[in-house]
Amino acid sequence: MRIGRVEHRASTAAFVSMRLFPCPGFGKPRADRADLGHALEGRDWVSVRFRHELRQRRWRLGPVLHAALLLLAWSASAQETLPSPWALPEPGDCGAARDSAEDALPAPFPLSPGDVVGFEELAALERYLPAAVWRRRDAFFFEGMRIEIGPCFRSYTPPAFFAEATRAFAGRARLLPDGGLADAPAGLPFPPTAIAPDDPQAGQKWAWNAVRRYRGAGRFGELRVTYLEVGQETAHLVGRHFVALLMGRADLAETSYGVPWQSKRRWVSGGTTRDPSSGSRCAFRHYRAARAASDADSSDDVFLRSSATRKTERVRWDAQFPLLFCAYERGVYFPHGGKVGRYRWRVAGVRDLVAPINAVTPAYPEDPTRSFGPSGASLARDRWELRRTLVLEAPLGAAGRVRRFVDLETLFPLYQVENPGGGDDLILQYAGRWSEDRASYARWPDAPKRPVRAIDPVVQVRVGGSEVVRVETWDAVAVPPEERSLRRLTSQSSLARAR
Repeated sequence: MRIGRVEHRASTAAFVSMRLFPCPGFGKPRADRADLGHALEGRDWVSVRFRHELRQRRWRLGPVLHAALLLLAWSASAQETLPSPWALPEPGDCGAARDSAEDALPAPFPLSPGDVVGFEELAALERYLPAAVWRRRDAFFFEGMRIEIGPCFRSYTPPAFFAEATRAFAGRARLLPDGGLADAPAGLPFPPTAIAPDDPQAGQKWAWNAVRRYRGAGRFGELRVTYLEVGQETAHLVGRHFVALLMGRADLAETSYGVPWQSKRRWVSGGTTRDPSSGSRCAFRHYRAARAASDADSSDDVFLRSSATRKTERVRWDAQFPLLFCAYERGVYFPHGGKVGRYRWRVAGVRDLVAPINAVTPAYPEDPTRSFGPSGASLARDRWELRRTLVLEAPLGAAGRVRRFVDLETLFPLYQVENPGGGDDLILQYAGRWSEDRASYARWPDAPKRPVRAIDPVVQVRVGGSEVVRVETWDAVAVPPEERSLRRLTSQSSLARAR
């Protein structure tokens, strides 16, 4: 097998998913719509990566502070033993890879960082992709593709303040009988060290952790949405989008983990889009109540304004479908997160998969001409990395199911496969960008030296039959604008001024 090589380097170039945590299972169940193997024993989910970060940054620390932090990491490792299925390999340890094929014996990962995989070598990736993605490789891969293999199990740990919030509220969160969540102020509701592999509620706990994963203050940036049929573009929209997290913010411990001027809403999603071909415009605001996690019957407030109506309308919208963008004339909406309690999640397995979790090939708006292959859905001209992946599964309707493949360290979504019980799979793939590899990344307005350490969703593709929908937000960041702008952005009255 001929596999080319390039020298690996971290990107310094300078979506949610396209929803923050997009999924029919966590959101829209139709239109947007694997065996716990061997793992490293006795590894702490936080401290293993923390010690690695210390080794990389030791030169920045004074000797006393460095010794104190090492003691803290070792102490955490001694006191918190991670259940083996959730254990994370050491960063860079490609030899720790688990073969992901469900119908084959384990085999070593056949690639190394720096390898370049072309279409002729695609078979090397089969065991490290969801089976549904491999079945639709005609859409996701193409002749002329060039996948650079990045580092194995690179560390993307969130900032210390998020880990501290998780520890501060450990043991407080409660799953409700209807699958909802209560008493989870900030951080992960259920520390991974406390989730037993044989816990019948493990899947529901991980699902809530995924929704509450670290993502800074949300997502803010420009956006382009492209619709394709059999590889031919049928329409596209451009605009801006934001998801502003107002509660559960680990960076705001001094103000009870939320913005001080808002106590009734957990987040606000909004944006504006324009169809260049027709000139039609659409703007929306979507408000999620603070009580929504524990009240499955609570409804969201959604307001829409379009060039067709020229006035703000309240939209009848089921709370399980949060919006990513609006396309008024097309009637297509993408969620960024939904109500976990409406589904019953189980852990279907832990697998090692390859995915573009830290992409380096620019997309819109930095590069509006980027090619996504003949189908318009391929991310196979980018850097992909080997990641330990948690597989969550939930029933969908009478005979269907939805599967979510989330990165075990960050809980960033990598893939989603939904089958209603017959017909074609609906497949979603996500690409992210690591804030620390972006030289010109925005800083926190209230504390410029506070670390960000976020993976921002920058490309999402959805493949169902012959139809593809692609969302690009390459410049998305996880830090908010200054307070005055954020207040204005999240207000309903700002819809009247939307352009």
